[in-house]
Amino acid sequence: MSSKQIQKAGDNSVNVQGDKVTIVTGLTYQEVRQVALDVFQQNFYQLAGVAADTARDRAEQITDKFLKELESRNPEGLAAATDPDFLYSLFTAQREHARAGDDELGDILVDLLVDRTKEQSRTLIRIVLNESLRVVSQLTSDQIAVLSLIFTLRYTKSYGIHNTKSFSKYLKTRIAPYIQGLPETYAALQHLDFTGCCSISIGSVPLENLVAGRYPGLFSKGIPQEELADMQIEEPIVNKLLLPCVRDRAKLQIKSINEDALRNQATELGVSDDTVKKLVKLDKSHRLKGDNLWKEIDAMEPQLADLRKKWQSLRLGHVSLTSVGIAIGHANVRRVTGESSPLSIWIN
Repeated sequence: MSSKQIQKAGDNSVNVQGDKVTIVTGLTYQEVRQVALDVFQQNFYQLAGVAADTARDRAEQITDKFLKELESRNPEGLAAATDPDFLYSLFTAQREHARAGDDELGDILVDLLVDRTKEQSRTLIRIVLNESLRVVSQLTSDQIAVLSLIFTLRYTKSYGIHNTKSFSKYLKTRIAPYIQGLPETYAALQHLDFTGCCSISIGSVPLENLVAGRYPGLFSKGIPQEELADMQIEEPIVNKLLLPCVRDRAKLQIKSINEDALRNQATELGVSDDTVKKLVKLDKSHRLKGDNLWKEIDAMEPQLADLRKKWQSLRLGHVSLTSVGIAIGHANVRRVTGESSPLSIWIN
């Protein structure tokens, strides 16, 4: 069979030989849509009958969804239609959605594609997103839920948490949506490891550290004032950094929601690092722990009791995410919550 290929180009076009991809510059949304569908038609398996119609309909569906999201989040991304690497990524998304026809997968593919249009040069994020588009179709919805949960718990902090009301909202909107979707067996975690989305280590992170440990100011039992005196912490500092405990007004607790916030406030006030260490040590010795802690958290969001069981049975505390796992988890978090910071915060 001859390998000879012939290129034909019209005005203002750039031809890329191989796999029948033609890139046209200066395109409108409608023209980009047509280019995308042409790439799919020329490269996808030549199916017959109903299968061909179904594949074409699914390719059109994800292409239209992508262009709509692109127009909203990154209109300048139309320029990506001149990039062979991006067109290959777009075809990957079309192909996988045409095969699966899953709306959830389609939405995640679209999110990854839109982020991909922002990477014009060969950055690490671009490489990670290309790989994520290929890998995500190999995952089930419960495995994607694992990535989203671990991403949220281990790799993010909510700076909008200031009291138990905002913490309860955080549990309901940022943690609970993934709990019921978690897998039943450890094999799902092994597959995530196999696909390069996570690594499973010997060491484990307790769930208590990730849920309550990030926001210890909410779970103080109060520091007795005599203990502050014993550690020789000066009264002016106490007045600036502490307040009456919400659980016992006769005691005191740190004003700041967590240690980072405490250190920032102490720096602004000129408080020494040694004093901050003393306060943190005292605070840690007077926090809710174990059953008393979970009793309060369960009252805010009952599904956390189910998460504790899954955390043990699936060994979720042993799981850390790779760059690909972070990208997929990040995309699904945006799909579920409608909110997410730029991926470049975690991958740069």
